Amino acid sequence: MVEGKITQARVDLTQALAIEPDNRDALRERAQVLGTLKDYDGAVADLTKAVTLYPQDADLKAWRGMMYAVIGKPDLARKDMDAAIALAPTNVSYLQMRSEQKLEADDKAGALADINAALALRPNDAALQALRVELSYGADTAVAAQEAEALYTAQIAARPKDAYPYQLRGENRARAGDTAGALEDYTKSLALKPVAGVYALRANLYRSMGELKKAEA
Repeated sequence: MVEGKITQARVDLTQALAIEPDNRDALRERAQVLGTLKDYDGAVADLTKAVTLYPQDADLKAWRGMMYAVIGKPDLARKDMDAAIALAPTNVSYLQMRSEQKLEADDKAGALADINAALALRPNDAALQALRVELSYGADTAVAAQEAEALYTAQIAARPKDAYPYQLRGENRARAGDTAGALEDYTKSLALKPVAGVYALRANLYRSMGELKKAEA
């Protein structure tokens, strides 16, 4: 049923383009429909025509960049995303998408730079803050641990009955070697919401602490 409606959408958009072949919205919409139908070459063709007709439209270049990424053409995908950001440098979504492209190319420093640029535009975005912490571990572990501690502590202050920030702070403290702090956070998380995964984390921490005590003895 759903696929039939999508196919009908393609038919309608094809009819619209037969009447007005240079219509930007119809080209973009049909490209999205073709992408949903996994006709990625057709989607790229529509977007390429649209980009040629409307070269200052950043959204068209970003969409084509995403399609290029899907069909395994990372260089073209990156070129389009660079062009989209040049046209719309304050678009947080574009910066985040380019960060993902850089990360796939193993350019962690570049990915972190884009996330930092996105955070400068949207400093209170929790998802971006978490991404920066994750990426920072690949660049400067000590700084990342400090940033993560501050981030999760702020989340706990804002949502003291939410178990998840305690778990995240516990994991960060465990990575940083603060076993006592990690144990405390795991225990608080479990008190708020018993979760099998957190029990496993705490059990692993207990095991590590036991092995450390044996080594010291």
